Amino acid sequence: MLALAPGTRGSLLKRRRAIAAAQLPVNAEHFRKELEPPLIQAVADEIYAIDSAWRLRQSHRNAGERRPVDTRIGVNWLERHQAYRRIWTPIAALRDDLIVLLELLRSEADWPDVADRVMNQLWRYTQFLRELDRFVDGMGGLWILADVESEVAAADAIRRIGWHVPFGEADSSWLRLALTETPGEELDPFIDQVVGVQRGKEMMAVWLDWAKACGCDLDAPDPERCEVHRWKGACDEFIRLIDEDWYRIADYYRTSASDIHGVDIRELWRHFGRASE
Repeated sequence: MLALAPGTRGSLLKRRRAIAAAQLPVNAEHFRKELEPPLIQAVADEIYAIDSAWRLRQSHRNAGERRPVDTRIGVNWLERHQAYRRIWTPIAALRDDLIVLLELLRSEADWPDVADRVMNQLWRYTQFLRELDRFVDGMGGLWILADVESEVAAADAIRRIGWHVPFGEADSSWLRLALTETPGEELDPFIDQVVGVQRGKEMMAVWLDWAKACGCDLDAPDPERCEVHRWKGACDEFIRLIDEDWYRIADYYRTSASDIHGVDIRELWRHFGRASE
């Protein structure tokens, strides 16, 4: 149609249309009326997309480092990702603490070590609940990421993080109140606040029983059958999404081969265990 194919340059539009119609195959009149306009539009869209991608790459290569800018809908990406990171931080700590707790349970570690890890998880889970509430209040709970698939996946991961734990809404509410009443919302006074009452002790036991229910091989877990590893999988998914999305949004970074997910907590913990020995 554009006289770019071999043998078509200089030929009449009527002949080029007939050749194009024969490729489908349909008659030339049907092609002219029904298929030609969307076909030309599709080709134009592809050319525009290729050109736009090239211009973006060239602009990125030639431009100096700069701060993120607002989009047409006025999204402050830095502010958004700071809010996401306030949720990301306790989730990442929860995931790492769970890995350590499962290692401790498998090795039949002393009770003080296990209890310390359980209390740390309760504190981090409560931090997660608090930050999620603040995100809903401050930003409407609206996940705005680089593409709609990531937005849906992030919202789904958050739902699963709340769904697969052994606590209900009333338990979550009690934990949030306990954190609010804790001086500085720090770990040490939070522990006193929780284990000092019967309900807190019961919640600690419930969380521990939930973790003990995992019978997986820790090197090859089975999330299909294990509630604990389904929860961990949701944490992993949210962490990955936020990590990767920031480096897609923050286009002033140069390309890097660095592992954006950082140190592996199991290797770190095992190294710590060997060092202690």
